[in-house]
Amino acid sequence: MSAFKAGSGPFDIGLVNRGLIAVIGIMIVFAATGSSSAWRELRELSIKEFTVSPAAKSEAGFKEIATMKGVAYYIGKLAGRDIFSRKPRQDDLSKEPVFSTKMADMTASLKLVGISMSDNPDAMIEDTKLQKTYFVKTGSTVGDLRVDLITKDKVVLKYNKELFELR
Repeated sequence: MSAFKAGSGPFDIGLVNRGLIAVIGIMIVFAATGSSSAWRELRELSIKEFTVSPAAKSEAGFKEIATMKGVAYYIGKLAGRDIFSRKPRQDDLSKEPVFSTKMADMTASLKLVGISMSDNPDAMIEDTKLQKTYFVKTGSTVGDLRVDLITKDKVVLKYNKELFELR
């Protein structure tokens, strides 16, 4: 403390440096203990399984959220796939969709004219046999076919449980 007294001589900067080093050391110790306890709590938290009580499930408006599968599931899905190639896998090529004759008859004369993308996309489908143009949105119908999905490059039509992509 004699270094801070007025008129006692030159100011000792070394004493100030040692004090600052001591403060920094104490801060490092506090940070290390805090982070180690946080990691310990996080590990314990990830081990616990969260469940919803039956009382909460019985409430109106309750929706159960699907749980995420383990990492092994997703790695298995990626196995054998070249994620940098645009070509479909060979087993994907062998799965040709089989349509009923009714679906084939209903879609034979349909032609996709255009798609307008927005929050609620529109599509223009032309029936060349009937010389009629349909302006459709998702949920609309073209004859007996229902528009199931509209993307930037195709319209998926549905009849019963069969799907047909119109490109």
